[in-house]
Amino acid sequence: MSTTEQIEQAATELGRLIADHPHAKAMADAQAQLEADPEARQLITDLNRQAQVLGEKQQNQQPIEVEDKKKMEAIQNQVAANPLIGRLQVVQMDYLDLMRRANQAIDQASGDAVGGPPANGAD
Repeated sequence: MSTTEQIEQAATELGRLIADHPHAKAMADAQAQLEADPEARQLITDLNRQAQVLGEKQQNQQPIEVEDKKKMEAIQNQVAANPLIGRLQVVQMDYLDLMRRANQAIDQASGDAVGGPPANGAD
């Protein structure tokens, strides 16, 4: 039977393996580059802010004006044209896929032991 300490040690080792994976290193590098680029940071801030404005209007059942839509489209176009943000999006997807696969493996390995299907519903 596994002890809590053994599980924590295995989780620590998994964390180290993940940190050493090329996707994790690429993610850290892209985030550092983003932090060093004020223009890219501002674009992401603007995108998040406009998305929040539109979301709040939708939630409050307020009309979304054409001007709001045009502003969002303009920001999205600027974001799409920024190579650093594009790279960040690619490495984020790679990293998220790595984490999904790790979680899926954990779920599959522990699913039988706890008497049920994996938490993510995978076979």
